[in-house]
Amino acid sequence: MEKSMNQIKAVFKLIGKWPYWGSVYLSATLVAALFLSFVIGAAAMYFKFFPYEKLNSAFTGSTAVIAQATEPADRYARAWSRSRKIRIGVMRQDPESVYKGYTLFTSAHGTKAQLINMDGKIVHEWGVPYSTIWDESAEVKNPVPNDFIRWRKAYLYPNGDLLVVFIGQGTPWGYGLAKIDKDSNVLWKYMGRMHHDVEVGPDGKIYALSHDILKEQRPWLGNFELPVMEESIVILSPEGKELQKFSALQAVGTSDLKRLLLLALPQVRNGDLLHTNALDYVDAAIAERFPFTKEGQLLVSFRNISTIALIDPKTEKVVWAERGTWHMQHDPDFLENGNILIFDNRGNYNSLQKTRILEFNPNTMEIVWSYQGTKQDTFISHASSSQQRLPNGNTLITETYAGRLFEVTVDGTIVWEYFSPFRSADDKLVAAVYWGQRFAEEDLKFSFNRMPQE
Repeated sequence: MEKSMNQIKAVFKLIGKWPYWGSVYLSATLVAALFLSFVIGAAAMYFKFFPYEKLNSAFTGSTAVIAQATEPADRYARAWSRSRKIRIGVMRQDPESVYKGYTLFTSAHGTKAQLINMDGKIVHEWGVPYSTIWDESAEVKNPVPNDFIRWRKAYLYPNGDLLVVFIGQGTPWGYGLAKIDKDSNVLWKYMGRMHHDVEVGPDGKIYALSHDILKEQRPWLGNFELPVMEESIVILSPEGKELQKFSALQAVGTSDLKRLLLLALPQVRNGDLLHTNALDYVDAAIAERFPFTKEGQLLVSFRNISTIALIDPKTEKVVWAERGTWHMQHDPDFLENGNILIFDNRGNYNSLQKTRILEFNPNTMEIVWSYQGTKQDTFISHASSSQQRLPNGNTLITETYAGRLFEVTVDGTIVWEYFSPFRSADDKLVAAVYWGQRFAEEDLKFSFNRMPQE
């Protein structure tokens, strides 16, 4: 016993010889305490006992904060890709087969939109920095710098006015909506967290997407852990005044689609269950061609559950939904022939490229046309992108991360191809082209403010 006591006293003497042995003891104690805290925290997260809820909320919230704080460090992150082609501008054109007109597109290089002619020359340009429209009323309280903000989508009026959707690098990415005239003067702004898409109904009302962070549990949400991204649909007057705002997430959570939210979990990033990325207004002509629709309903695309759905703003409910062979899709469009056209980003499992455009019959789900590129003409876009069926039957395709717009015939022949000139300083990266649309010359009732480049 006496020997043991002497050994203990010797240990304490060593500890007392500061700073070496004292610092070793203190460091070991701190490491042990941190390890024990980690084990307890991990067990709480796994078995969901106290303080699980606080830890989970703190972790999820912190990842969102980290995303906002760290992503803007590199302007080229996420929205720029390595260029497949050195050349820029129009690389192919068949004057006899193309649908002639002007092409409007938005790009990750800035808060701008370009209108180009068939030779790829910029004939008109719009541009408004986000900092010039931001004020204290904005839901985005700490916006990232202008270099990390861009226009995701635009809607062009015949007189040259433009609706533009601002998005910022980080999470949440919705930054606002504005209407500008042909000379880029701001007519009005709506400073909610608008993102991805905007459409205009025949009466001039505006339909757009927004999102917020939901931090309080809702009965229709079930056991999904908070916080999550709550997607909403916003209806504005032609003057930009809010008329209605309702939760698309609630519409899904109170429908039979709720069970599909489980499919979103593997790709959920910072609570983004649905990732709503498109909406189309059902007008009278569409309602007549598609018996399962009614005028005033909205066709909505939920990327993370690979589902398209009709939502009725009057009831704020899902009234129809479909999942097909597509995966992580974008931009579903009603066609005049009674079919639906969709950008299938990742559902082409028979090809290494994975991407394709699908036209399908919504009544039978039969695929009646598709385009998937070839080995010689690579076509791949795992995110974003869009397509437009042109009046002559051709299809204009936006291949976002290739910085490419191209037009194909029914048999898949490329008759027009354009590569964006917006590159990084070393010419190795190209800015994402988010969306493009072709307009016939007679549809544009304004004079261009930029002459074609020589």
